[in-house]
Parts: sequence; structure tokens; C-alpha cells
Amino acid sequence: MINGFKLIGTCNCSGTKNYKYEKNGYIVYHVKKRMLYHIKHNNNYLVKNQPLSTLCSKLKSLGLIGSDDCLETN
Repeated sequence: MINGFKLIGTCNCSGTKNYKYEKNGYIVYHVKKRMLYHIKHNNNYLVKNQPLSTLCSKLKSLGLIGSDDCLETN
């Protein structure tokens, strides 16, 4: 779960289950099995296949969150 984002569903994009989160028109695809993420805005990928460890800093640089700690551990 990403703090401040709403879970809007899942997809089987590119053959792997993705969890989709949304906030302010930005969609984050979390590829849990591979520990990767993608960010899409206005139907364009901003980042693709990045390690999950960089997600919070990327969301902060986009102004979507206020801190570098955005992932819930549940």
C-alpha cells in the first residue's frame, strides 16, 4: 500500500500481476513479484521498471507525497 494513494485495482499487465494505485491522475503500477514499479500520467509512462526502493523518492520529487517514507508494511 502506498500512503496517500488509492488502490484502484489490479491488472495482469505484461503477464505479471500489478497493483494499481492512483492519486491526482498519476497511476502507480506496483509489480509486487518483481519488486518494481511504473508511474503513468496522462497515458504516458514517466518511469518504467524501476526498483521499488526508489519509489518514495520519485513520488516526492513529483510532489505527490511529503516524505521519503510512503510504503505501508502490511
